[in-house]
Amino acid sequence: MPKEGNMKHYVLPLMLLIMLSPLGTMFWYDPLATNEQLELYVNLHGLGNDEKDVYVKAFVPDLDIQMASSAFDLDKNDNTLVYLNSLELADAQPGYYPVKVVAYNDERVRDARYIWFTIE
Repeated sequence: MPKEGNMKHYVLPLMLLIMLSPLGTMFWYDPLATNEQLELYVNLHGLGNDEKDVYVKAFVPDLDIQMASSAFDLDKNDNTLVYLNSLELADAQPGYYPVKVVAYNDERVRDARYIWFTIE
């Protein structure tokens, strides 16, 4: 959860509410220091069918970081908030990094989006 009282962190909403897509709003802390974790909150929307065994994964290719949720069910017209976090970013150089966020299920129904975060 967001750290209270730490003015250095800002929660940046990225409004990705496209009705034909299960991926919705995403929140994360930005900027981060090298001794912190990347924390990502992803809202998913259940669309036309009840989906079984849904997963959310996030990849930071420049830092070789992968994060994944456990499997969950996403029912039609439901919303689910998924929390992902990485290990400490100890060896990361200051910069601006892309994150690929993917939602999918065992039937390979998937949606992918990119976000960016900063390490100071």
